[in-house]
Amino acid sequence: DDKERRRSEVLEGEEVNGGREKDGGDTQLVERGTMEEERSHKEQDGASKIEVGSNSDRRKRKREDDQDESGAGLGEDKHSQQQQHATKRPRLGSEEAGDSGQHRGPPKSPHDGRGWPDVVEACAQDKSGTSKLGPLQQENGQIGTEPQQDKCHPVQSTDKNASSTTSNPPFRILDALSATGLRALRYVKEIPNVTSVTANDLSSSATKSIRLNAEYNGVEQKIQPSTADAKMLMYHSATNASHLFDVIDLDPYGTAGPFLDAAVQAVSDGGMLCVTCTDSGVFASVGWSEKTFSLYGGLPWKGNQSHESGLRLILHAIATSAARYGLAIEPLLSLSIDFYARLFVRIRKSAAEVKFLASKTMMIYNCDQGCGSFSLQYLGQSRERVAKNGDKFYTHSLAQAPSTSQHCEHCGFKTHLGGP
Repeated sequence: DDKERRRSEVLEGEEVNGGREKDGGDTQLVERGTMEEERSHKEQDGASKIEVGSNSDRRKRKREDDQDESGAGLGEDKHSQQQQHATKRPRLGSEEAGDSGQHRGPPKSPHDGRGWPDVVEACAQDKSGTSKLGPLQQENGQIGTEPQQDKCHPVQSTDKNASSTTSNPPFRILDALSATGLRALRYVKEIPNVTSVTANDLSSSATKSIRLNAEYNGVEQKIQPSTADAKMLMYHSATNASHLFDVIDLDPYGTAGPFLDAAVQAVSDGGMLCVTCTDSGVFASVGWSEKTFSLYGGLPWKGNQSHESGLRLILHAIATSAARYGLAIEPLLSLSIDFYARLFVRIRKSAAEVKFLASKTMMIYNCDQGCGSFSLQYLGQSRERVAKNGDKFYTHSLAQAPSTSQHCEHCGFKTHLGGP
């Protein structure tokens, strides 16, 4: 029974299909007419859309319409995909062009035969955040390879010299006797162009404190803790020009005399030397004159100007230490505060200026028990000469002595020698 039922259904289907084949001519004509009318309405309503296709594409779509229902369904799907692809023509600055990352040539303008006028500037941005620049229109209507500069995302320069002009040059500071690193922290936080600060101390526990303070203040990248003898560290830096420091800060307990020789060699040409001496009882007092001479190479004064004489003694010690290596000093600032002295000196490589050191160095005849007057005694003299061709030059010779007698010419009291 099931076989007969299925056979009857097949026969009925063939009869229906045969009837459709007989009347297929009129039916196909009606269906074609309705489809053409719908297509014309779509073309009129979709004037804003751009239809892309050739005559061969239209003939292909007509052949697909003449197929059976299953074939017609497939043809309509292909036709819809082609039409959708045609309507998604990438435009300059559009999101489709930005997402695909490819730019197709723009359609010809109806006003001229060269293409769209170059008036579109877009700041399109893709999903990755990089800027998409508009294509360069050429005379042949093709897309060039050169990027067009965008106002929102300008093209970055590839010049290697551009980065060197903006980056800061290296500026290195040595805090030779840093203790807990307080001054090193201030250098990093208060001077913007500092690139590195070497905070050195002989004590390992002090170095641990330096590292801990740097991490706590968030400057561990610029502060380099060092556990070494300050003199050996500076002597080692002096052997390599790339290891010289732009600023060296000496702040010991007591005198800075033992560190001056190494410091003047480890500072760069034109660099600055910051010196602190806390032994004012030695450089500003006559109680330990032998100690003053051993540390600073001179004798103190007695009187109201004793602290000024102490500053001059420290400058003399720095100048003589630097002169051994052809280095001249330029005092920038000298301070005497309470029990210590603080001096800022520029170190410069100049053998010609070193020749004037003797003519700038003097001894003092001080009437410290009488009226307080004093007389100067220079150790050398420098005289300006004029050559036959008109050029000026200097001659250096010994100074005449003595400049005064043993007794003050004003009050008759004895004078005492001090300096240089």
